[in-house]
Amino acid sequence: MTDHSPHSLYIHVPFCVSKCPYCDFNSHVGLEGLFDSYNRALVDEIRTWGRELRAPRLDTVFIGGGTPSRVPAAHIAAALDAVRDTFDLSPTAEVTLEANPQSADAEKMDAWLAAGVNRLSLGFQSLDAASLAFLERAHDAAEAVNVFRRARSAGFSNISCDLIFAIPGLTTPRWGEVLAEVVALGPEHLSAYELTPEIGTRLGADVAAGVTAMPDEDVKLEQYEVASELLAEAGLARYEVSNWARPGRECRHNIAYWSGVPYAAAGAGAHAFVFAVAAPSWLGATRPAGSITARQWNLANPAAYIQAVRARGHADAGHEWLDLATTVSDLMMMGLRMPAGVDLDAASVRLDSDLIGMVAPVVEPMVRQGLLLRDRGRLIATDRGLQVLNGVAAEFIGIAPASPASAMANLAQTAAPATLV
Repeated sequence: MTDHSPHSLYIHVPFCVSKCPYCDFNSHVGLEGLFDSYNRALVDEIRTWGRELRAPRLDTVFIGGGTPSRVPAAHIAAALDAVRDTFDLSPTAEVTLEANPQSADAEKMDAWLAAGVNRLSLGFQSLDAASLAFLERAHDAAEAVNVFRRARSAGFSNISCDLIFAIPGLTTPRWGEVLAEVVALGPEHLSAYELTPEIGTRLGADVAAGVTAMPDEDVKLEQYEVASELLAEAGLARYEVSNWARPGRECRHNIAYWSGVPYAAAGAGAHAFVFAVAAPSWLGATRPAGSITARQWNLANPAAYIQAVRARGHADAGHEWLDLATTVSDLMMMGLRMPAGVDLDAASVRLDSDLIGMVAPVVEPMVRQGLLLRDRGRLIATDRGLQVLNGVAAEFIGIAPASPASAMANLAQTAAPATLV
């Protein structure tokens, strides 16, 4: 029998010292007075999820934000205690905490380790002074380097560093220097994201108004290629478009997201993805015909979130039931970002459908065009396909389940590994 329970849990802590101009995450400043009541609500919601899901085994927990390192370490410990009390937390679970340099002192690090955090994700964003000023980060390069060394001294053996490229004023040679300085610290994992002026952010408004000019596409591509080359030389392999890791140090939690497996989520504005057969009760007893999965999101405002959890044990703000076609198209959008691609055999079992037959009419033309590669039960984007990934993924929107006859024909066509020509 297929296990449809979530085995990953995301926990959101929405508090920050300041709001970065490029940030479109659910983060809030100046709400220190809500820290204690928010933590109590978060603990209660985690327990609600555990009871609703009947305490499934958790393989990954990710505490993100916001800035989780901003709150007292005791709050992180309380949240993880609630996880252990109401879920079956695996002894080998990956437990990640996001931290910023200015709020990660040695005492907190010791407490996080004692609470069960075993992976630290440090929000460097840059080590270039001008870039940090543009991004309005609250730390400087020395603080970032020091917090990394502090984490190592505390005992963290799995550390990730976040960096941003394509920042106005950041030259490609300087970007390469920043990468080299971070790599020299010896992180197990590194994420490098292109700065994007999202709608609703101050950066987005400045770009739209012509106040800020973003680097052109050639510069963005050049800086991405510098990252790919330098990190590969340093022994960090790319396992997703924006993520590199040493062997065995890939972020298991994010791989779960990208692989289309279900996950629970607690905290203000947190988003969950669940299968209909294992959905929490607040999604309702009935669902539209053909629905097999659902996206669910919480109230984003921290005060409203607290009130909702007090009143009903959860903070559901809405949900969307997804049919097979939408579930599969989402899987392709996320999974093709990984060099390992989409495991169609595993996904077929989860979804109880013949995905190879279902996607074949879309896949075959793109294989001939050199955009996709079939490797037994996997579907992989080529380098050329990755360059136009949004267009590739869009081709899967609205695909229909295959008929039994066409499924058999497509299975025969894909029985042997395909090679890219």
